[in-house]
Amino acid sequence: MKTPLYHPQANQVEATNKSIKLGLRAHMADLLEHCSWENHLSRVIHDINTSVHSATGYTPYFLHTGREYVKDGNEYKLLLDVNPYHTQDVEQRKVLADEIRDKQFELYQQTAQRALTRKRERHFEIGSEVYIPNPKQSVAGEGYAQKLAPPKIRAYVSRKLGSNSYELIDAKHRVLGNYSADLITTR
Repeated sequence: MKTPLYHPQANQVEATNKSIKLGLRAHMADLLEHCSWENHLSRVIHDINTSVHSATGYTPYFLHTGREYVKDGNEYKLLLDVNPYHTQDVEQRKVLADEIRDKQFELYQQTAQRALTRKRERHFEIGSEVYIPNPKQSVAGEGYAQKLAPPKIRAYVSRKLGSNSYELIDAKHRVLGNYSADLITTR
C-alpha cells in the first residue's frame, strides 16, 4: 500500500472535520467545560450548511433543496425577489449546475497554479534520519499527555514507496508506517 497514513490535504473528510472543530470552538469559547460539545453540534452543522461555500458561491442548503434557508416569513418574500434560482424548475437547475461547474473549474485552476508555484520536490535518501509529527495520543490511564510530549519523533527512511511517500522505521527497525514527504522534516 502506497498511501501515506496521515495526509489531511488529500482528505475531504479531514477538511470537513476541521470546519466542525472550528465551529465547536467558536460556539464553546465562553464555556469552561468542553465535555458537552455534542449539545452544540447541530448548531455548528446548521451554520456550515447555511454559509456560502467559496467553490460554488452558494450554500450547501441551497444546493440540496433549491432554496435558501428561511428563518421567518419576511425573509421568504425577500428571497423570492432576489434569487432567480429559487425554484425547483429543472431548466433553471441545469443553468445553476453549469454555473457551479464553471466556477469550480476556475477555482481548481487557480488552486493548481498556486500549488505549482509553491511546490518543492522533497527527496530523502534511504537510511537518512528524519523527523515526523508525534502520532501518539493522550492516554490518561498511562499518565501520558500528548500536549506535553515532544512534537516530533526520530525515524529513518526505510524505502521510497511512490513519488511523494516513504516507509519509515524507528531505531529498532520497527516499521512506523508510510508517510507523505510533506510531513517529513530533517530536523
